[in-house]
Amino acid sequence: MLTTFNTIVDQSLIASGNLTLEKSSFDLRQHLESVIKIIRPLALASKRFEVIHTTFHPNIDQVFLGDPYRISQLLLYVLENIIKSAGGKALSLSAEMAEENSHRQLIRININGVDRKVLENLASKLSAHANPGGRKKPLDPSPIISICQGLVYFLHAEISVQHDHTNESTLVMLLPLLKGNLKSHPSHPQPTITGKELENRCVLVADGAAINLSIVRNILNEAGANVLKAHNGIEALKVLEETTVDLVLLDHRLPILDGEQTARIIRSKYGDRLPIVAMTTYPITEKDQRFLHSGLDDYLTSPFGPQQLLDKINHWLQLRTLKNEEKPSTQPLFDLNRLDAIAPGNAAFKRRMVDLFKSLSQTSVQEMKAALPHDPEENIQKIAHRLKPSISTLGIDSLKEPLTALESGTLASEEKEKAIQQLETVLSQVYKELDRLEP
Repeated sequence: MLTTFNTIVDQSLIASGNLTLEKSSFDLRQHLESVIKIIRPLALASKRFEVIHTTFHPNIDQVFLGDPYRISQLLLYVLENIIKSAGGKALSLSAEMAEENSHRQLIRININGVDRKVLENLASKLSAHANPGGRKKPLDPSPIISICQGLVYFLHAEISVQHDHTNESTLVMLLPLLKGNLKSHPSHPQPTITGKELENRCVLVADGAAINLSIVRNILNEAGANVLKAHNGIEALKVLEETTVDLVLLDHRLPILDGEQTARIIRSKYGDRLPIVAMTTYPITEKDQRFLHSGLDDYLTSPFGPQQLLDKINHWLQLRTLKNEEKPSTQPLFDLNRLDAIAPGNAAFKRRMVDLFKSLSQTSVQEMKAALPHDPEENIQKIAHRLKPSISTLGIDSLKEPLTALESGTLASEEKEKAIQQLETVLSQVYKELDRLEP
């Protein structure tokens, strides 16, 4: 299972020559499978490739020592660049052992099914990563390409393009890797998600970085969540208009509308009932006024892994559930004392008002239900506005919130349906209680 990437920090570390590599035990096959799992939906969604083939040669050692995070990052960025630049029926990735000695293997990763010119252009960029003095020197203005240039340098990788007798081109990446100790390697080195802790939960993920979006989506899907995606702030707002979600996870550097602007609009439309968590480049302090005033509830600083993400989401979903449970369940359905305040001791007046309320509310709910799939939004707003005074007069306070929301016209279609259903359910209980009170 992969973690997200922080392109801003990575580019800075590479530009300054301060990127450091970890040296941990890892299973290369597992990490390559994770890479394909992340990149496959991007390739298919682009409609540039119909399928992705993968092949792992059995002569590759099971355990290596190195930095699997950076190896995966390089491969993902290279594949993403290819997907954006080329197209074909099938993209193929294979891995095999090219050379071996007592303490290391030279791994050859081949990428096929891509136009020759695209591969040669990419290889020329990725190979130009160092000056004669040995310091890494990014030559491409693209953050992704400059990071790839740096990773090629720091991983001591080699990139080239080879052509066979059929004129098919192959991007070849050579990676020297130290052999690891199988005995000291844990049987399950990668964190895995085995439960469905987010089952029946819907999470909106908004991120302009396709790789990070795919990684987060994969983590949440494995936890059982229904994941909706958006690539910018406008798309995120559109999704919320059409669908009810349990939590919003958004990158603070979203295109068009950034994360803070998007959060402000979401908060103004949907109140504080919808948790909003930002994915940020740097940690945010409590003194950050922009964060405090944007409506964001919390943040995650990239890079973050599966457990960090799930812990954060579960925290806010549980908090939201607790808040809902804290609402008093003993709130009276209605309060006829308000009618007494209007006409003290006038029982006939009270009966007429109750009968009028029943007739008006029943008609209003039926009109709303009929208007929901066909009529303009204004019709439901008008009906809600008409019903609101009667609800207030009888003291049915539990319906103030859904009526106000329906009157405002800001609810998505599913939320409108839920609000109308709530009206019908509560009013049905009110009618039964009123009938019991009548002599």
